[in-house]
Amino acid sequence: MACQSTLVLAAAFLLTGPLTGKVWSNPPPAEERTATHAYDFWQESAELTFATRTADATWADLNGDGMPELIRLGIDYGNPYGGTLGITLGGIYGPQGTESQVYSLPSPRSVRAVDLNGDGALDLIAAHLRPLPSSPGLFVRTAKLFIQTVPSAPGRIEFLAPEPTVDLAPGGEIVVLCDVNGDQIDDLVSVGVGHELFYQAGLGLSSTVPPVPLFSAQPTNISKLAAQAAGLPPGSSYSFGFASDLVAGDFNGDGRMDIAVAAGSAIGGGLHIYFQDASAWAYERLAFTTPSGAPSSIASLAGADFNGDGLYDLAATSAQRELTLLMNRGSTSSPRMDEVLSPGLGLNAQQLVAADFNADGRSDLGWFDATQVKFVVAFNVTAVAAPSVFSPQPEHVGVYALPGQGLSALDATDVDGDGDPDLVASFLLSQSTSILQNEHTANASKPVTAKHLRGGPGSGALSDTFMPDALEFAQGIAEVGAQAFAADSFVFNTVAQPGERLRVRAHLRGPQSGVTVRLGLIQPLTQRIRWVHVGSVGSAQQELLLTIPDASRFISGTQQLELIVLSSNSGAAFRTWINQLSVEVVP
Repeated sequence: MACQSTLVLAAAFLLTGPLTGKVWSNPPPAEERTATHAYDFWQESAELTFATRTADATWADLNGDGMPELIRLGIDYGNPYGGTLGITLGGIYGPQGTESQVYSLPSPRSVRAVDLNGDGALDLIAAHLRPLPSSPGLFVRTAKLFIQTVPSAPGRIEFLAPEPTVDLAPGGEIVVLCDVNGDQIDDLVSVGVGHELFYQAGLGLSSTVPPVPLFSAQPTNISKLAAQAAGLPPGSSYSFGFASDLVAGDFNGDGRMDIAVAAGSAIGGGLHIYFQDASAWAYERLAFTTPSGAPSSIASLAGADFNGDGLYDLAATSAQRELTLLMNRGSTSSPRMDEVLSPGLGLNAQQLVAADFNADGRSDLGWFDATQVKFVVAFNVTAVAAPSVFSPQPEHVGVYALPGQGLSALDATDVDGDGDPDLVASFLLSQSTSILQNEHTANASKPVTAKHLRGGPGSGALSDTFMPDALEFAQGIAEVGAQAFAADSFVFNTVAQPGERLRVRAHLRGPQSGVTVRLGLIQPLTQRIRWVHVGSVGSAQQELLLTIPDASRFISGTQQLELIVLSSNSGAAFRTWINQLSVEVVP
């Protein structure tokens, strides 16, 4: 510490080594939350459990209150006719409680949220198996449309009943709605165990109220059209292995919709892209190979503009290959996408999602690491890596634990309405959903080092410089006579221009009353502490938001700022927990 000679307690301070972390298994009680819910740490929510196993899940604000609902497909093992679509209403701290609405859905496979009829309200489309009454044991692959009707009553989403259905192409399991044929009407794309890609042309809306989207009953086989365009013998098809993911977008910048399929089998594995040219479909297979030369299985895909050139790119993960980006070249010449590897990242990654997690305007990536059995957030930091390469350095990657077994879906969505995308995981085996709430404060700096100055061993850890952890820092206990003290030093990397102010944010709590907390800033030129806050803290979490003039006088020549947290209590053992500590330079 830079100011041992000036702090009254300095002579008795004890320095300790690195601290260990404690992950919250439940959120803090409601009374400890602020109205803005502006913690600066990833906050694990309470785990939601369900009566059935989760086959797939998605999130959408169905009732227009700004808080997305959890839409979940439940399956009943051992009963091919069993299954449900359930809705859990959202709230300021994410969804709470049981499913408020449950609909029967035989053997559900996948669900998407989309405005099906253009009325401004989000609807649902769910792929499932429809049993044939006349043929026991046989099924037809079908999509059921959940279309919102009149404004919903409080606490309920109203859908058109009975729900319209459309039979899918053979093997249809994963569904996407997009305008494939360029007529400004969404078409229905499906892919599944049939190992081929199909679309069913959108025919517009019905004249009913509410209107219902109509689709051609005759599917168009894109896999066969691409083979014919390449001059292969009649009946040939560019098929693939078992499909694990599907993404639609313009992958070569020509303004037409292209479709990418991730396949996961030894025969036909890899990334299969169907490019739509002016008069025909063109096919390219990116057969990522393992060290033995066998095709890699592609586990998941995510689409976004990763290098800021305005073109839609792809990211792909594989059990045998590191994180791979397929960059849109804006060209119709083959190959139409460039492969870019991120060494040291993404091996054995699953359920890839793309979102701007740290509010810097660049698309980041999140996934489940099956080797570590943890969730990973990798930040797109072009300043320290080549374009489209994600850095494996610890300061650019966050690793987080979540309860649950058998991951079936991972989403990046703003569950608490604070403007930041959160990570939501739904699990098959544990029949549960867990949430990592992203409480990133834009432009805020987190501590880069911490020292116990006074106090016994405590538990705590520091977040990385990009994204907070689900951790809290606990001060230790030390007693001198009738007065107990605990003090810690936190160092931040930051810069300021003359005239700019310093904003300090802290969330503190303690299990006992009577604790006094002082926050102080070191003045580098005088090596003295300026105390900027003195006040009591109780068991309910307290948020401190302090604005201090002239930030530059607290920042050293090495662009570091040191903040002291000093707690005291009269005679009794106590603890003070620091749930968030950050500084921000503001005009």
